[in-house]
Amino acid sequence: MKTTLKTSKLLKVCVWALLLLAGLHLGGMKTLAAARPSCEKTKTVYYQKQNFKNPQTQERYVVYDFLGTNEISLQNVSSKAVVSNLKSSNSHISVYYNPVTKKISLEMNYTAKTLKNGEKAVISFNVKQNKKSYRLSCTVVFRPDFVKSAKIGNLDITRKLNRSQYAGYLKMTTTQKKARIKFTLPSDYKIVSIRYNYKGEEVGPVWNTAKKVKNGGTLVIKKNTVLCVEYAAKKGKSIYNRSYIISINCK
Repeated sequence: MKTTLKTSKLLKVCVWALLLLAGLHLGGMKTLAAARPSCEKTKTVYYQKQNFKNPQTQERYVVYDFLGTNEISLQNVSSKAVVSNLKSSNSHISVYYNPVTKKISLEMNYTAKTLKNGEKAVISFNVKQNKKSYRLSCTVVFRPDFVKSAKIGNLDITRKLNRSQYAGYLKMTTTQKKARIKFTLPSDYKIVSIRYNYKGEEVGPVWNTAKKVKNGGTLVIKKNTVLCVEYAAKKGKSIYNRSYIISINCK
């Protein structure tokens, strides 16, 4: 009899616990559903101007690389939300929505010839969810000089990285055998990893097994040293991270 009573009490406790958990889960879902969608009010998008020459026509053209900083994060947006009517106040800039990352992405129009330091664009769009519509907007400011500081030992390569002919790539020479590696990015970005190899390989599977050095750590520099500095935004998720490849020729 006692065993039956104990079993009955245990079953009641389990049932109440399951009901409590279900209530908390549903309550959390209702809170998320009721929360008003929002986005960043202001956003700095960094760019690097690149000049190329068509090998056939010898005609020069300009390309602006946004260095992976051209995404506006959305919050409290469900997977069933519909984002539409995207507009840009700047004719140089077009926008589109990525439902996977829940971010608004910006692109430079092919017809645009220039983008100036401090140039702005107001990005606006509609979000419809839970039978309600919201109009959101974000003011974007365009700036060069994404890398705030980049030093390899006694060499300051900040300007070279920001002004490199090819965005995300730099070739350099040094006599240093050891050097402290230190990179500083805008406050809303982080260094994911700094990897290196001594094979002179800039792309390919070599980076899957490459050794790592901490940001601020010391690197032994040899012939054919190649650095891969990977970075990402601190908030939100991206499909892939961007990186800088630095090829070092040690004299």
